[in-house]
Amino acid sequence: MVRDIGDGYVNLAGPHMKKFPLPDLDRLRQELEKQIREMRSSPPPQDRPQDIQLQQRKMQRLAGALRLVQHRIAELQHSKA
Repeated sequence: MVRDIGDGYVNLAGPHMKKFPLPDLDRLRQELEKQIREMRSSPPPQDRPQDIQLQQRKMQRLAGALRLVQHRIAELQHSKA
């Protein structure tokens, strides 16, 4: 699912997140963080602007999804308290 988010095939939205239980959201958060770390550790060559742009778009989609997942996890944890 993380790969599909990065490639732009899946867009996460608030209503989609409501059906995921907390353990699944936590696992998705971990996978998103892992993918972002891997992308940052291997930047594309500086002489290939199209590859740089592609990587930046993927990272932007992943970072947006990560923020959404983190927000939903916080909502669930707050509602349990």
